Amino acid sequence: MTTPKDLIEMSRKLEAIVADDGKQKSTQVLEIINVLKVLNIDPFLIRNATIILTVNNLRKSMNNEEVVKVSKNLLRSWKKSVIVENNALKSYITNGSHPKNETQEEKERRRRAKTRLESLLKMGTNSHQIRIKSRELLLKALLSGGDIEEDIFKFVRLAIEIEKYIFQEFQNTGHKYKVRVRSRVANLRDDQNTELKAKVLDGTIKEEEIARMSVEDMASDSLKQLRQLWATDPQTIALLNAQLIGG
Repeated sequence: MTTPKDLIEMSRKLEAIVADDGKQKSTQVLEIINVLKVLNIDPFLIRNATIILTVNNLRKSMNNEEVVKVSKNLLRSWKKSVIVENNALKSYITNGSHPKNETQEEKERRRRAKTRLESLLKMGTNSHQIRIKSRELLLKALLSGGDIEEDIFKFVRLAIEIEKYIFQEFQNTGHKYKVRVRSRVANLRDDQNTELKAKVLDGTIKEEEIARMSVEDMASDSLKQLRQLWATDPQTIALLNAQLIGG
């Protein structure tokens, strides 16, 4: 299976070839694109790698008809693989673990989707069960409270990145790590604080930020305003603290 490092290297090679003295070296570009065509590239990596942008930029900038054609075909193939896997994961997550009246074919598709989701959540964990479970809980929290968007990979990537930053801080899965994960999960699921999840999903709050934010920082804007307004009233502060989810 192709690694993220492989894709980064190929992307750099393509960019360097095109940028070299302004000359568009079609033969070299075609060689790399043809290699990309036959590689077994994970759709999750395609969705989250710069290679797709690089190939698309080539398609737009190159004058060689063959390069344009091959690039289009490659992009079309990648898009199809991403859509197929995204839809399978979306169906699995939406329908739950054990839908009723399931055919044998549907059961097999669900089994593959379950295995696939588990493999994605394992990435970079050395199959550490606590870390995998933490990512699963974060993913469910991000997906809670509304219709699932088309891009399931986005939610998976966010869950993986948030957990990764939490683990990097503590370097173990002990008590502090577990408390940090639980507080993120609880706040992301909080129906009274929907703006927090919205900001994480639209990128206003980055993965590293949500991983390290204090309970006070994760509070809703209205709760922060109340805390500021009544900062001199100990009884009010005690009531407001009771509304904070964390640890």
